[in-house]
Amino acid sequence: MIKKTILISITLILILLPLFWILFLNQPIFSLLYDTLHLKDYNNMEKEDYLSKVSIIIHYFFNTKPLLEIKEMSEIEKIHMKDVKFLILLALLILVFALVTVLVFRRELKKIIIREAGIVTLGIVAIIVIFSLINFDFAFIIFHRILFTNNFWLLDPSTLLIKLFPEKVFMVLAYIWFGITLFLSLIITVFVSV
Repeated sequence: MIKKTILISITLILILLPLFWILFLNQPIFSLLYDTLHLKDYNNMEKEDYLSKVSIIIHYFFNTKPLLEIKEMSEIEKIHMKDVKFLILLALLILVFALVTVLVFRRELKKIIIREAGIVTLGIVAIIVIFSLINFDFAFIIFHRILFTNNFWLLDPSTLLIKLFPEKVFMVLAYIWFGITLFLSLIITVFVSV
């Protein structure tokens, strides 16, 4: 039972930690995305305005404000951001719980468990990557249907959220997330000797 708990905890850490790295490193990542994906052509925003709005949204996920305060946003967008905030805070709680679990059971932590967690994570993420490479649109829809209990994520293309985060932004962010997770898992799998 303890072995399984540790294995699940390490797997969750490997999957969730890169997500929070991306969120906390949002300015350089979104600055690069703005330039490389030519987002000005899509959203007609200057880079500073774009980065400011992205920063406000990401900071909202970690503050105590009940609703996001961006005047250009519709109520549906604000409700969707509230739903996203809940999921991000839930993921953060799970990450903290997984880290605490590994610390509590550190005496039972064996190299074989760490290696198995790396292999399990590689398998999970590889399946998700293959699925998303085959049809990212479909994977994106499935992801939203699983995680959200309403349809507020189905936004009009003219809304601010879609202008800030078109699907191609999500696709690149997802592949960055998957890439970091695969890299960490591979390091653990290869370099933690049994």
